[in-house]
Amino acid sequence: MPLHMKSNYGGVTQNRRVRGKEAVSLCAAIERVRADIDPTLVLIGDTNILSNAEPAIEAFIDGGFVDLNNNDSATYWSAQYKEAPFDRAFVAVDRPEFRYTRQYVLRSSDLTAHDRFLSDHYMIKISIKNYLDDADPR
Repeated sequence: MPLHMKSNYGGVTQNRRVRGKEAVSLCAAIERVRADIDPTLVLIGDTNILSNAEPAIEAFIDGGFVDLNNNDSATYWSAQYKEAPFDRAFVAVDRPEFRYTRQYVLRSSDLTAHDRFLSDHYMIKISIKNYLDDADPR
């Protein structure tokens, strides 16, 4: 499921609270349909979360997810704002498919050119060990 959470423009403290509410709301919606969806749900995208101490992280963890960027690796760079760990993937806790799952950050060797011509975000990817899904009747 793609994520794009509240930016930091307009006030970092206020927007941390907004992101926390977004995460609580999303996790509540997921919980309402959890029995009807694939248990290997992945949440991934631009969270705009500045550190793993934000309320949104706690909400995702309480909602049954693991933050694959818990060490706050930089996934964003701009000349104005420098580095930040905005892009994150969250996977369901205690799923065998995700036992060895990690988040990787692909960085350009020329950050200024990358920012100017492509994006101020780096590409992230995750690895998933391919098991036969428990929900699959094969």
